[in-house]
Amino acid sequence: MERPDRLRFCLKNYHAIKEADLRFNGLTLLCGVNGCGKSSILRWLYYLLTGLREYREFAVNSYLQERLSLFDETIIREGWYTGSFNRLKKDNSKTDNTAESLQSILRSLRDMVKELDPEDSLEGLLEDCDKIWEQFAEPLTDLLVKYLQKIKGNLGDLRLKSVLAFTLGLSSEALADEKQLRDAIEKYFDLSRVRARDLFGHDLEVIERLISVKYGERDEIPDQILLEELGLPIFSFSKKASISAPATIKRVFYIDPPMLLGEKPVPDEEAVWRRNLASQLNSQDLPVIRSELQEFSADIEGVTGGKIQKPRRSGITDDNVGLKFKLNSGATININRAATGIKSFAYIDRLLKTGSLDRNSMLLIDEPEAHLHPQWISRFAHLLVRLHKELGVCIAVSSHSPDMVQALEMLTIHEGTENNTNFYLADKGKGKNQQYTYTDQELSIEKIFTAFNKSLKYLEDTVGEFE
Repeated sequence: MERPDRLRFCLKNYHAIKEADLRFNGLTLLCGVNGCGKSSILRWLYYLLTGLREYREFAVNSYLQERLSLFDETIIREGWYTGSFNRLKKDNSKTDNTAESLQSILRSLRDMVKELDPEDSLEGLLEDCDKIWEQFAEPLTDLLVKYLQKIKGNLGDLRLKSVLAFTLGLSSEALADEKQLRDAIEKYFDLSRVRARDLFGHDLEVIERLISVKYGERDEIPDQILLEELGLPIFSFSKKASISAPATIKRVFYIDPPMLLGEKPVPDEEAVWRRNLASQLNSQDLPVIRSELQEFSADIEGVTGGKIQKPRRSGITDDNVGLKFKLNSGATININRAATGIKSFAYIDRLLKTGSLDRNSMLLIDEPEAHLHPQWISRFAHLLVRLHKELGVCIAVSSHSPDMVQALEMLTIHEGTENNTNFYLADKGKGKNQQYTYTDQELSIEKIFTAFNKSLKYLEDTVGEFE
C-alpha cells in the first residue's frame, strides 16, 4: 500500500496560479519565472500551518475581548483618559477600593480563561468561556454600579458617564437609576455574547480573521484551497470541512530576504513571519547541543569562516540585532554587517542551536540562492538535504538558480533521499489569462533547465550565435 503524503497542498485560480497540487514529504522545490506564484504558495502554506495551530487561542482571546469591551474600552480606557480611575484609587480607602477590585476581578477572569484547553473544539472553548463569564457577571455588575456611584461630578467624570450612557443606550438621568442601570448592563452582556459569537464562533471565519488581523494578509482565503496531512484533509474552504491543527508539523519558519537578519523588525503586520523568526533566533541555546547538531554548526563554520554568536544576556527580545559573527581570524562584527550570504547560513545555525529544527519542523525558504556564491549554493543545498535526512525537517524551497536545482538533484540522489524529494515547474498556459500550472517533474530537471535556457535563447536572438 502506498504511503500517504505527509502534506499535500492544493491551490487553484489564485492570481497567477491556475493550479498547484503539491506534495511535501521531505524536500520540495518550486521553480518558475518571476510572478508565477511561488511566494504565494509558501506564504499561504505558512498561514495555514501556523494559523491552524493558533486560531482557537486567537478566537478565545478575541471573544473575551469583545465580551469585556464595556470595561476595557469604556470604563477603564475612558477612566484613565479622564482621570476618573486614578482619582477613585486615591480617594478610596484600602478596605474599599472599587477601582482596584474591578481590575482584580478582570485579571482573575482572564487567568481562568487562559487555563482552558486549546485542543478543545472551538464550540467547546467558547461554551467554557461563557461558563467562566457567568461566574463573574454579577460581581462585575455590582462593582460597575458601585464605581459609578463613587465617581464625582467634575468634567472628566461627566465625560465618562456620558460615554457609558451612550454605550448602554441610557439617558444620563437613567444612569443614576440603579435598576435601569443593572437591566441595561445585563442587556449589554447578552448582546455582546451574540456579537462575539457571530464574529468568533465559526472555525473558517476565525481563521480568515486571524490571517487578516495577525498576518496582515489583505486577500481573502482562496476559495479553492486544500491542505491534507497523511492523506486526510485538515483544511479546505468548504463550510462543512473538518478543520484541525497539523499533527506532524508543529513549528514553521518562513525565511524570505536573508539581508534582514540583524536589522530591527519591520513594524508592519505583513512581516509577522519575520518577527516570529527573529524571536526564535534570539531564544536561548539548548543547554546541551547534541553531537549531530554540533556537526552541522561545524560545517556552517567551515563554509562561512566564522561562528554565529548570541551575547550572554538575560531575557529574550523580539529582534536579533544582538547577534554577532566572529570570524576565524578573531574579529567580531554585528550580524547586520556580515555578508548577506553568511546570513543565509546564520538562520539555519541559530535554529539548530535553539533546538527548533527536528522532524516536527518545516522550513519555507524563498530563493535562498539570491545572495550566495555558486560554491556556497552547493553547500547550502547539501545542508538542506542533510537537514531532512538526519533530522527529519520538512523543507520547501523556491528557486531560479540552475546551480541550486542541479545541486539538489545530485545531492538527494547521493544522500538517498530522492523518494522524499519533489521538483515542480510552473508552466505558463496559453489561454487568455495565461496562468501557471505547477507540474511534478519527478526528480527530473530536464524541463526545468530547458526553461532556464530561454535566457540563452534571448541572447542568441539578440546578439547572434555564440562563437
